[in-house]
Amino acid sequence: PPPPPRPPPRPPPGAAQRRTTPPAAAHAPDPHRPPRKLALAQGYLRTGQADKALALLTGTEEQSIDSSKLLLAAYAESENEKAAADIAADMVRIFDKDPDALNSAAIYHRRSGDRERARELYESSLAVNPEYVPTYFELAQLELESENPAEARRLLDEVLDRDENHLGALVTLAQLLAKEGDYKGGIRLLERARDAHSNELAPRLLLASYYLNQRDLGAAESTEMEMAAIGSNEAVVNEVIGNILIE
Repeated sequence: PPPPPRPPPRPPPGAAQRRTTPPAAAHAPDPHRPPRKLALAQGYLRTGQADKALALLTGTEEQSIDSSKLLLAAYAESENEKAAADIAADMVRIFDKDPDALNSAAIYHRRSGDRERARELYESSLAVNPEYVPTYFELAQLELESENPAEARRLLDEVLDRDENHLGALVTLAQLLAKEGDYKGGIRLLERARDAHSNELAPRLLLASYYLNQRDLGAAESTEMEMAAIGSNEAVVNEVIGNILIE
């Protein structure tokens, strides 16, 4: 006669208890965990709700570069200059070897009108990492504000040498060329930006304007149709995200 069937293997200790935990509950996002908290705070800032961002971020136990950057933005948006200045000073003191932190503090000082301090921090950021692209771009903005377009162009070229499709650098350089009357050069850069960034409105907005300047009505109309499609999709996404964050 055939041998009797073997009994099923006994589950390891604790297996029954583990099975009682629903998978969804095991992986449910915790709004108090730092990554979740930072994502929500960023969403609040993007929808103009700095007060809600501050409520999430203040009292954060562990200070990180990302949380400090969001706090700095929230205090600045709330026009609490003293608190913003304190956060910027803390970032420079605590994260003095991080180019991102130094760059972020520099941006705050530039926007607050202290260009001298901003320049010092931009230079410190590049001293820490001479290849840090965001600092080259932000330093170019400082040079533009200081009415030094030649140096700004040199810095934008530094950006594009390291990131050939950097959206901000392509758009800013295109605007500088157009200001000098070189609309064709500006169009070439904007077309490059458009092709590399399929859902960005900024290069298309300028392209439509530059095409009209060059009497290329067909290209202008085509670009306007692209903008309409991107704009409608973007509006729907922003509305959905905004409703989720508000709830």
